Amino acid sequence: NYICKSTFDAIINLSINYNKPIGNGIITALNLKQAKERSGIIKSNKPNKGLEATRAILSILKNGPKKI
Repeated sequence: NYICKSTFDAIINLSINYNKPIGNGIITALNLKQAKERSGIIKSNKPNKGLEATRAILSILKNGPKKI
């Protein structure tokens, strides 16, 4: 959890400092099987987190960020 939080914080800071979207596809898993399931390497009903992050960034790059 510590490594994940530190990495996430660094990604957020880079995104803010450079005003660019950066996807976060960090997988926090308790074991190799979980990591493979979450990354789509082995068939599972778990979502592919890396693919989700990639699609989110591509959507932002294609459509632009939403105005709030």
